[in-house]
Amino acid sequence: MSEDVMRIFCPQWQGSGDSNDLYFSAMEIYEMYLKDRGFISIDVSSQEKLGTNKNILGLDSIVENLGRIVDLLTREKPKRIFCVGGDCGVELGPVSYLNRIYHSDMSVVWFDAHGDLNTPLSSPSKHFHGMPLRCLLGDGDESILKRCFSCIRPSQVILAGVRELDPPEMEYISNHNISTVSVDQLIHYKHSIVELIGSKNLRNIFVHVDLDVLDPDSFPYSKCPSKGGINKQQLLEHLHKIDDIFNIVGFSVVEYLSSDNDGKYEVGSLIDFGFGMKSCL
Repeated sequence: MSEDVMRIFCPQWQGSGDSNDLYFSAMEIYEMYLKDRGFISIDVSSQEKLGTNKNILGLDSIVENLGRIVDLLTREKPKRIFCVGGDCGVELGPVSYLNRIYHSDMSVVWFDAHGDLNTPLSSPSKHFHGMPLRCLLGDGDESILKRCFSCIRPSQVILAGVRELDPPEMEYISNHNISTVSVDQLIHYKHSIVELIGSKNLRNIFVHVDLDVLDPDSFPYSKCPSKGGINKQQLLEHLHKIDDIFNIVGFSVVEYLSSDNDGKYEVGSLIDFGFGMKSCL
């Protein structure tokens, strides 16, 4: 991979609830695919009792983990980032950092069954992995926002494959005219995502992949599975199209949940994509 690419592994689980299963699931990926391939591992506590602070479960640990990532990025100053988690909250540092160094000339393509657009007050669960995109848009707890490098604009965001939204998230999407690509479009209109990215007229792309964008009938290895998604081959086709046409400066894979011995093999092709992106060769 190019020397200007930073590879970050952060097995943060505290944003996903009381269970630490995401930590050990992420460690499976690390041991199988990442261990000897230049990933910098963020030190995350694997065992702790989480408290709720300011309507966010595990807030103190989330802020601490974010601080470690921010310190790393500040010190190393990479131009591109390949990140593997853990829960969706691990992307606050990478997205806000890249957005700053590219002066907001960056689309954020959010492959996810969920909007991740709740606030601490609107979230039914108080789990932070339902809030990170809203934080990146500048609306969230101040202790998190002040550690981020920048905020993105709603016009930079594309929600791809989203299908489970809370009413406040639907209202936010409508009020801020956030672009969406439906599952039906992803399956039946192969150029929908690249055409929408192109219409943004932004030169750089950050691609977020929450594995729950995949339909659980074909990929039952995500923390919050949601029926009616795309399959892995369809996702990979869209990722390769994006990589062929645009300049991917950031890529992440998050929310892997191990449920049997096959899961870690099923996620391998997505990790391989991260290593094989043209911007990272």
